[in-house]
Amino acid sequence: MAVLLVLFLLPVAAWALDTSMSADLVVRNAELGGQSVGGMNAARLAPMVAATAQRLAGSRIEITTPGGTLATTAAEVGLVVDQKTTVTNAIDLGSQPSWWKRPFEWLRSFVAPREVPVLASLDDAKLTAVVAQRDPTKRVEPVEPTIADDGDGAIHAVKGINGHGLDPATVRHLVIEAAARGATPLRATVADAVLRPRFGLADAEKLARQADALMSTSISVEAGDTAATVTPAMLRRWALAVPGDVGLVLDLDDSKVIDDLEKLLPDVGTPPLDASFKVVDGSPIIIPGVAGATCCAPVAPERILQALTAGDRSKPSVDLPLRVAEPERTVDDARAMGIVEQVGSFTTNHPANQPRVANIHRIADLVQGTIIEPGKRLS
Repeated sequence: MAVLLVLFLLPVAAWALDTSMSADLVVRNAELGGQSVGGMNAARLAPMVAATAQRLAGSRIEITTPGGTLATTAAEVGLVVDQKTTVTNAIDLGSQPSWWKRPFEWLRSFVAPREVPVLASLDDAKLTAVVAQRDPTKRVEPVEPTIADDGDGAIHAVKGINGHGLDPATVRHLVIEAAARGATPLRATVADAVLRPRFGLADAEKLARQADALMSTSISVEAGDTAATVTPAMLRRWALAVPGDVGLVLDLDDSKVIDDLEKLLPDVGTPPLDASFKVVDGSPIIIPGVAGATCCAPVAPERILQALTAGDRSKPSVDLPLRVAEPERTVDDARAMGIVEQVGSFTTNHPANQPRVANIHRIADLVQGTIIEPGKRLS
């Protein structure tokens, strides 16, 4: 028994002595990216970590999947090495296991090197974009749950749909794990997986209840000098959900909002005037068109959403700016028609002060400058 105790205490004593003599040094037989760093202090180790960081920053990344290889670079996914922490962790490598394991790790280092992990991080937004764009596994993105008008006076939740492909979180873990070894290029193997929506049906149901409450009363809107009322039924038709940072957020379908407002306020603004022609001294000249204004500017959905979610309906109406309505026929279009000369004219004389003369003048004013294109007629 005494012999066994001595055999146990001798290596422990040797470990304690060795450790006390190298408290501020990397443990013996340690490697960083395949290079020996055992016994180095922080000052000697820092340049090696910097060189490793530079090498990793320029590295290729190859992710092998059942559908092929996703190839990218460290720069594209924003890989950065935390050099200071890597150096600190290397110096503390001998104190990282539990105290009773440390002597055995020390003994094992005589036959197998201890790896100094390189601490790296990735830009999650860049990585997610790269995975989505280059996923070789016939990727299908998940569809987040949303809300919709059910047609019977209420808003209901619509369940999300699972997708499949490479999970950015898994790829991130594997790339960081490969970077920790310090070898280049960075390689990993991963299978595609079910990609679940970030939010669940319960999140959509909660938002549907909130939207129902917000859209239970009408909203008055005003565009130009015309006022109108947006009914709860119309508001509900516009409702949808978009993913936010921490939950689903109420939004409006911009195209539906603009379409409905154009029908609700059809006579707002002034119509545009197309480019036209005028005969001067027997020759046609082009009169540039004039832009008009109509309902409604692209900011209209945002204005209405702000009014819905502000919680204060005391404001009499929501002011909706008009949008510019460009002429259908531009100067270039008119020039391309090739009208270069007047081919004829006529004058009709009428007795003065006759009732029909006013009508004749009216129709003349209406058709003045009107162009009858080939194959068409004036009616």
